Amino acid sequence: MTYKCLQSFLHSLEKEGEVRRISRQVSPLIEMNQFVQEEVLAESPTPSEDAATFDPGRECRGGQALFFEDIEGCDFPVALNTFGSYYRMERALGGRGFETIAADISKFTFVRHMMIFTTMMN
Repeated sequence: MTYKCLQSFLHSLEKEGEVRRISRQVSPLIEMNQFVQEEVLAESPTPSEDAATFDPGRECRGGQALFFEDIEGCDFPVALNTFGSYYRMERALGGRGFETIAADISKFTFVRHMMIFTTMMN
């Protein structure tokens, strides 16, 4: 599935229980960092089946994405740890497994032969 924007991605994650909303006012200097440090070590609601093949034991780490609604001195909400688990990163990149995603990305990163480099050096 593809997403038009970060907001639509967050709504989709929230429906799956992947987002934790913090509605009370928090300090941007101390409390937000504390929330994130605790969350990245927590178990993710949805483990990545694909990540279990190449990073066993960590496929279920990353906790939830955090959505801060009321930050002291800030006029807008903030989302942190949004891509902090293998599952959420997979979803953000199309949700078809990391090998497929890597193959798609490699199509856009084709490196030309060494001849181009030598041409530039002359």
